Amino acid sequence: MLIQVLELGQRDARNIVSSGAEKRNPKLTPPQKDLLLRTFRKCPTPLFLKVSTRSSAKVQQLENEENTCRKIK
Repeated sequence: MLIQVLELGQRDARNIVSSGAEKRNPKLTPPQKDLLLRTFRKCPTPLFLKVSTRSSAKVQQLENEENTCRKIK
């Protein structure tokens, strides 16, 4: 059995990313948000947006940790 997954509109995706970014630490940078939303256009499903947002936040966290390590050295 297949389940149909409806597409999510760009406006809704932008609102989700923005509201999630306010709550998340570390924050996504504007270029990261733009890239996330451009990529989302290629696969506009809620699951893709959720996975992409979490992945982006994880990358941002790793970059912040790497920058912190450089400052300490």
